[in-house]
Amino acid sequence: MKFANLSATLIAAATCLTPYLPAHAGTQDLQPAGTPTAVYTNPAVNPTSTRTIPAMSAIAIAFPADLTLTADTEQTTTLFLAQPIFDEAGNEIAPKGALLSAQLKPGKGGVSVMADFLVISGRTVPIQASSVLIPGQTVTVQSGLDRAREASQVGGRLVGTAFGAGNINDVDGIKKGALAGTGIGLVYGLLSPKKATVVKIPQGSMYILSLQSAVTLP
Repeated sequence: MKFANLSATLIAAATCLTPYLPAHAGTQDLQPAGTPTAVYTNPAVNPTSTRTIPAMSAIAIAFPADLTLTADTEQTTTLFLAQPIFDEAGNEIAPKGALLSAQLKPGKGGVSVMADFLVISGRTVPIQASSVLIPGQTVTVQSGLDRAREASQVGGRLVGTAFGAGNINDVDGIKKGALAGTGIGLVYGLLSPKKATVVKIPQGSMYILSLQSAVTLP
């Protein structure tokens, strides 16, 4: 009877002490020796993560100075960002005022802006972005009559001077030179007036470029 009472007392004591024992008491480490410990890496601070500017993003650009050109010629120019560029997560990629290189491509009745690279943190980043057509105005560069008058006056003076340079008293020579110059001017004046489409872009003008393909930055 005494032995039974002692056993019951020990079991009750063990039951009371169970909540206070360590959780890992009596367990064995099941991880083999030499197994590397896993390290959690936060993707947000991963140095190898990339940043992407999505395709069809709007890029606002501005012209730093007045620009006038004919719509049938191609010209390279340097522009700057009128607004910052953000990546797909909303983080700023390029600040306002960053430079970009662009080509002014001739089109039907105007020119288009075609950006080919952007300067970000001192590095050139290739991009493909274009604007809608910037229309120009068709103007007459100079009429045929104006060219004829101008050529007659200039030609008469030049040729007349050449003929009469040897002898300032040779009036006949001077007259012949003037007539020869007038003839040259009249022939030149028979040409048709020249017309051209001229595009004028004032300083500070803003345009929107559309990014043709996504740009990935390290």
